[in-house]
Amino acid sequence: MQILRFLYPCQTLALSLLLLVSIGLQAKKQFSNEDSLLVKYKIKNVRYPHSQHTGWMVSDSMHYQLKLDTLRAIRFWRRVMNLPGDSSLGYTLPERRLLALQKTSRLPHAQTDLYTCYKDSLKQCFCLDTQTKIVFRSGLKDFYNFNSISKYLNSSIREFLNQDVNPWYAQTILMIESPNRHQHSIAGAYGPFQLMPDVARKFGLHVSAHRDDRTNISQAAQACAKLLKQIAIPNSIKILESHGYRITQEIQEALWFKLFVLHVYHAGAFNVSQAMETACPEEPGMNLIFKLWQTRAGKFQNASQNYSQLAIAAWYELDRHITYIP
Repeated sequence: MQILRFLYPCQTLALSLLLLVSIGLQAKKQFSNEDSLLVKYKIKNVRYPHSQHTGWMVSDSMHYQLKLDTLRAIRFWRRVMNLPGDSSLGYTLPERRLLALQKTSRLPHAQTDLYTCYKDSLKQCFCLDTQTKIVFRSGLKDFYNFNSISKYLNSSIREFLNQDVNPWYAQTILMIESPNRHQHSIAGAYGPFQLMPDVARKFGLHVSAHRDDRTNISQAAQACAKLLKQIAIPNSIKILESHGYRITQEIQEALWFKLFVLHVYHAGAFNVSQAMETACPEEPGMNLIFKLWQTRAGKFQNASQNYSQLAIAAWYELDRHITYIP
């Protein structure tokens, strides 16, 4: 009996040790899996702008390799992102040739004779055709303030990793839609990923007058990852393959494909499909994206054309603000 009394606590201790070892192995496996995903998706440690906080950021140099910062459209949007809201740029469409920089308060009110006369004077000054379309856009520096993105980026990247969806999409959509604050779109989209109410509910979020899960970064990121994984990416592949392109796993990591997915995310598969029918691109690659920038079809209009341009411009601007930690 004394021997049994001695063995019992020994067995308990052994079981406890085995349990601790098992937990340790599981934790090691979890960290190992996470480390491999960080490498796979090129996630680096960075210091966020105007902050001592550090965290994750997806690293991608492809836009530098392609020298996309030399494109007029990208230079234009970077300038808009750095222009204060009380200033406006006058430019031509679709070329985006810059004509004037003016204080917004000094511009004549739109839809007035004085406004028309002012634009006519610019056409004369720059020897433009009378049919040239001139528009003015106020600066978006206050909106594209990346100082607050650190509140969302880490959580979003982690949720996308949990769904095994490339966190490049999380980072890019956040930079376009909500780098600094949430806002409602005219169509009803809301939250850091600008999810529509029906889409949010489809992927498990509660949206009502009393509670809106679209503002919860973890839940919104989960829903966005599922939307991309189940709808946007498969539909992008379907559209492209219907035009004779063979979409391999390697191609899905190419910048042009990810930008194409962003267009589907923003405009919807039907509208992008219409744009593809109109554009009739001959081959895949960045030239396909450039052609979409010049294509209008159905509801694929100016905002849809601009979406991937904003994405590229935002990558350059965020790169200017963060510091990589060795």
